[in-house]
Amino acid sequence: SPDDVARVKARIADLRSRAGLDMSGYTISLRAGMDATDQPMTGAGRTPLRGSLDQIAADLQAYSDSGVDYLVIEPRAGSADQFVAQLERFQQVEKP
Repeated sequence: SPDDVARVKARIADLRSRAGLDMSGYTISLRAGMDATDQPMTGAGRTPLRGSLDQIAADLQAYSDSGVDYLVIEPRAGSADQFVAQLERFQQVEKP
């Protein structure tokens, strides 16, 4: 989650600082699955990058705010047609 990323990045920065190092040259990257749906997903079972386009846009912003420098998104699909449909939905996400 974006909160987990922020915690891990802060911990890495703290450890590097204690060693006299900064975060320059350090890239925080993440690989995550994406499932764009027609309707918003609700409840405790929803994970980041799964849900409506608005939810995914908000998740992308949250990952950016948490310190992710590089995000690899894997569309979730059971077939080639579903994969293409996920990419077409993702293309519609409003950029943060």
